[in-house]
Amino acid sequence: MDLLGVSTTACLFGLVASGVVAGANASAGSTEVDRELEMLRADLVQYRVDREAARIDSMRRMIVAEAINDMSSRLIPTVEDQTSGDAFPDAGWTGTFGWRSPDSNFSLSVSAQIKIRYVLNHRSGRRDLQGNPSSVQRGFENRRTRLVFSGGVFDSSWAYQIRGSFLRNSGDFALEDAWIRKSLGDGVSVMVGQFKPAFLREDIVSSRRQLAIERSVVCDFFRQAWAQGIQATVLTDDVRVAGWFGDGIGPRSFGDARFNSVNTPWQRTATSYSATGRVDWKLAGEWSQFDSFNSPRGSPRAVMLGTAIATQQANFNLGPADGTRISAVTADATFCFSGASVFISGVFAQVVPRNEPRTLPWGVTAQAGVFVLDPLELYLRYEYMDADDPFRIDQETARFNGLTVGGTWFFAPEVKFSLDWVYNFASLAGDAFIANGAGFRADEQGETGQWALRAQVQLVF
Repeated sequence: MDLLGVSTTACLFGLVASGVVAGANASAGSTEVDRELEMLRADLVQYRVDREAARIDSMRRMIVAEAINDMSSRLIPTVEDQTSGDAFPDAGWTGTFGWRSPDSNFSLSVSAQIKIRYVLNHRSGRRDLQGNPSSVQRGFENRRTRLVFSGGVFDSSWAYQIRGSFLRNSGDFALEDAWIRKSLGDGVSVMVGQFKPAFLREDIVSSRRQLAIERSVVCDFFRQAWAQGIQATVLTDDVRVAGWFGDGIGPRSFGDARFNSVNTPWQRTATSYSATGRVDWKLAGEWSQFDSFNSPRGSPRAVMLGTAIATQQANFNLGPADGTRISAVTADATFCFSGASVFISGVFAQVVPRNEPRTLPWGVTAQAGVFVLDPLELYLRYEYMDADDPFRIDQETARFNGLTVGGTWFFAPEVKFSLDWVYNFASLAGDAFIANGAGFRADEQGETGQWALRAQVQLVF
């Protein structure tokens, strides 16, 4: 019995004894004693009620704490590098978040990318919708808004990814990645679904980890983009080999043989065959360093050489494109230093229609970046492309000759602001290839020197 209980009991006995002794001579005081006894009884009842409520509250808190601990053991925060697709590391927050089972057999990572861009374009002679001269055009755009769901199932050898993007022109949601990957051990894996086949390296590197605000115009003209198929990869300490076979890729450089198989049913396949193969040779560094074109201060030296081929033929039921065959090859070199990076790439294609002259489009890109401060990286890019279109009246419009100068301020590893200026020494008149991502529009015949100033904020989480 606690102190309060002992004290209360002693008081009761005292009052009762006093009442018995005084009862014979003080009958008038019995009423007062009864009133005191009733008050003490009420206090005892309230005390018991309070103690029971406190006991129930303590048990409830214990049950809630055990439930939270049990949930925490089943759902552990995890992170994942979306580009490299590495297995989930220790729990924590580094830009993405998710959950996994205690044995890591089931996992889910959720991330997003937002790119808000402002473009100011200048060219001479252009007229607006009312026919007035309009050399300057400017505006904002939601360049990329993406959601990514990825992880593993059953055991660590099974991985998946689902990624979609809100289209900048309409806001509609479109599927980009939808793949399943199985690791067979010893660096061998097989991936099936919709993804970017192994071909042009600049296109393989995620848009969130590019050096400039946008990929090069050369990349935009030759890029494989997303396609449906199957790809096998062999990865060793120093070499990575990947081979893809699928429904078709759609580089603009492929002419009538191009076919973008993204989000298409099987019966719409417009190619007789389509395949790519790529080999990367790592001379120094870690594979993860080549998931990005940035090389921050303090990072180790890394060097990688790569080459890839692509081949494709249009079906014999596509009218003018009947039987058009293409073959393409690319080679690149990447150098990462402590605070600087250099990337050089070249690509060449041969398009052979059945009844028309063949075309030989090609392009080269060279870019470099250097961190002048820990959060500030300056970059420079030069690129040249020849679309080699024999049907253009003015062959100058088949070329792009561009220079990009800019810089990026990293507020955090996944939050950055970029500003750059892109200048085209050639002309984009007639039916020239217009790279909207570069911030360009069509020139009037004979015009050159179009430029664009681009500013962009990127947030990845």
